[in-house]
Amino acid sequence: MRVLLALLLLAPSSAFAAGSGGWDSEHRVAFGVRAAAWHDHYDAPGIGGQLQYRPTPRLALEGFWNSFALPQGVRLMHDHIIGFHVSVPTIMGQGWFLAPEAGLCVGAQARTDLSRTSPSVADVRFGPHAGALFEGAIGERVTLGARATAYAYVGNDAGVDGWATTTSNQLVVSPTLQGTVMLGVRL
Repeated sequence: MRVLLALLLLAPSSAFAAGSGGWDSEHRVAFGVRAAAWHDHYDAPGIGGQLQYRPTPRLALEGFWNSFALPQGVRLMHDHIIGFHVSVPTIMGQGWFLAPEAGLCVGAQARTDLSRTSPSVADVRFGPHAGALFEGAIGERVTLGARATAYAYVGNDAGVDGWATTTSNQLVVSPTLQGTVMLGVRL
C-alpha cells in the first residue's frame, strides 16, 4: 500500500501534462449526491451528499454526509456520518483524475427498537480514513466518481439484547470498508 501511495504521489510530470483532471478555474465548487455500501459490524447500503472545493488542479477538499441503515427484525441499526476528505489528484487525463486521499469523520451509531418495547442505545465514533478516488467528467459541469475507503472507527461498542442495552467502558477500533459512487455538479 505504501509503495502504491508513493507511486501515485510521485507520478512523473508527463502524467500531469495529459490533462487538467477536470479542473476548471471558473467552476471550483461542486455539490453532489452519493450512494454507498459499507462493511462494518453489519453490511448496509447508504446515501449521502457532498460539497467539494478544488482550489488547484492537484488538490480537492470535500465535506460529506452519509447515512447507513439496516433493519434487523424489530431493531434498526443505523449510522450517520459527517466528515471530510483531502484528495491529491496525481494521475490526470482530459476530464478525469485518480487521487489518493485521507480524512477524518465522526459518526452517530444507534441501535433502535422499532417496536418501542425495549430500549435503544447510541454512541459517537471517530474515524480516520484513507483510500482512493476516481472522478471523471460526464458532461460540461457534471462529474461521476467512485471511491474505495478504509476507515478505523474508534468508539464504544454498543448493543441491545432484549431489555438490556450495553455500551462498553473501553474504546474499540472497528475497521470498516466502504465503496461510494458520486454524482456531482460544478457550480
